[in-house]
Amino acid sequence: MTYLFQPAKFFIKWLIIGSLVGAVMAPVAVIFLNLLFYVTDLRTANPYLIFFLPFGGALISWLYVKFGEQSSRGANLILEEIYNDKENIPIVMGFLVFLGALTTHLFGGSAGREGTGVQMGASFANAIGKFLKLSKKSRKLLLMAGISAGFSSLFGAPLAGTIFAMEVINVGEIEYDGLIPCVIAAFVSEIITLNFHVKRSFYTVTDIADGKFSVEVMLKVIAASIIFSIASITFSYAVRSCKNFYNKMFSNLVLKTFVGGIIIVIFILLVGETKYQGLGINYIESSFYQVRPFWDPVFKIFFTALTLGAGFQGGELTPLIFTGTTLGSALSQFFNLPVSFLASLGFVSVFAGATNVPLTAFLMGVEMFGGSNLSYLFISCMITYLFSGTRGIYASQRIIIEKAEIEEKEEEEEKKKKG
Repeated sequence: MTYLFQPAKFFIKWLIIGSLVGAVMAPVAVIFLNLLFYVTDLRTANPYLIFFLPFGGALISWLYVKFGEQSSRGANLILEEIYNDKENIPIVMGFLVFLGALTTHLFGGSAGREGTGVQMGASFANAIGKFLKLSKKSRKLLLMAGISAGFSSLFGAPLAGTIFAMEVINVGEIEYDGLIPCVIAAFVSEIITLNFHVKRSFYTVTDIADGKFSVEVMLKVIAASIIFSIASITFSYAVRSCKNFYNKMFSNLVLKTFVGGIIIVIFILLVGETKYQGLGINYIESSFYQVRPFWDPVFKIFFTALTLGAGFQGGELTPLIFTGTTLGSALSQFFNLPVSFLASLGFVSVFAGATNVPLTAFLMGVEMFGGSNLSYLFISCMITYLFSGTRGIYASQRIIIEKAEIEEKEEEEEKKKKG
């Protein structure tokens, strides 16, 4: 009976702990989302708030310096903790990123929300692990469960949230040992969040598959996916470059964020557009039925790189979705395909390429768009993942397998053996 007892023991253990993680994360996510919608509406109604961005950013950076220890490293700190188990994730990280993301959105920085959820989930899960005095292996699974709960509750995609925590740790390898903890935490957090009737986005996508494959459409999807991969590379490179530039120019985090805020304000005034501030959810939604200009994804990348590079909080995932959706919308007029179809491909594919999580992105598409165009969604995610390289937005992602170099390495090994 051992072959039944051990799995049952494991399942019951993680049913309890995973549910606890999800139950802790869900109400925090509900409060955060409601406040996020509130500050977004407040900023929209009072455009002058943008002038307070440097001061708000400087205040949050001061709090990070004063109380945050290594919290400013964000998701990369969480990934390294999963690898090394040094117990370096402070619980204050969850509270600081909560406050920091709201401040960024209130004053008009370009950032996301799901990255905030990932950091909050991992921070609170780590605190639970310390309280329960779990083993090194269990703490790793607990952090993964926290990531899943945070992603799921803020995005409304528990399947994608489950796989994200398993897939984001390594490039080329999925941590299947975290499946049960992650799925329990993700679904518990989502179920509780839904009971609070949090506002969620819904998308209507034109179904062009109609049960049949089209060679013409497939070739267009491949071409568009390669363009999406270029966008994901550009996004990752822009954010990294801005971070490196600011770090070289300023050793003081508070001063860096203050000056960065001034630069953002100047460029917003020069561009004369507010749609690149905050999440841009309304603009993402409307991109499914309106063709967007090509400069929309370019400006979104630009402002997000300036915001995150200067040390503002909020994450990259929603800006990636904004970039991909508007790019797909813009491409629709050249590929002669429905705007909602290419917008949906861009929605998931740029995210897949910049984060190296193609399965997560595909499942997110399934949960966001239903059963429409699943084959094309899957292929687009895989093509973008292949062409986007291994260096994404997470510098601490561990590279297990180098995507396109797999075959070359195998051939070299075979030649050495024969030689």
